[in-house]
Amino acid sequence: MKIYYSKISLFIVLNCFLLFACSGSNSEETVVYIKPTNLVVTPTIVGATTQTPNGDGSGVVNFALSATNATKYKIVLGNGETKEITNVSFTYTYTTSGFNTYVLYVSAYNTDQFVSTTLSIIVLVQPKLVWSDEFNTDGAPDSSKWGYDLGAVPL
Repeated sequence: MKIYYSKISLFIVLNCFLLFACSGSNSEETVVYIKPTNLVVTPTIVGATTQTPNGDGSGVVNFALSATNATKYKIVLGNGETKEITNVSFTYTYTTSGFNTYVLYVSAYNTDQFVSTTLSIIVLVQPKLVWSDEFNTDGAPDSSKWGYDLGAVPL
């Protein structure tokens, strides 16, 4: 009887081994990342019209990005600054006064796969007035804002 149970136990163990060994399951599945495609970058310069195509002088640009299969974006803004983002829209303000041409490099990523494009924009940034006084009242200038320099007193 003891030999009979040993043979049955061995039979069950061997069947279990064959069942799991031949199941076809592979725990090391290969993940394939798809390269992004169709990268589109749309810069909208705030205040741009037919009369002012480079904007209203604020330097503000709204960017819309899209690419099929992209999970993040990297944009080199043409002024030494780089942004890495996961959202598809953002706003950036350029600060260098005047009409400035910026060459932008934009990449869309899906892990180590990417697609890139380049574009150029011209943005107007007008100097901002820091302080002014119009002297539009009668009498002496406002002493809280102005003082008198009488020059050096001779000895």
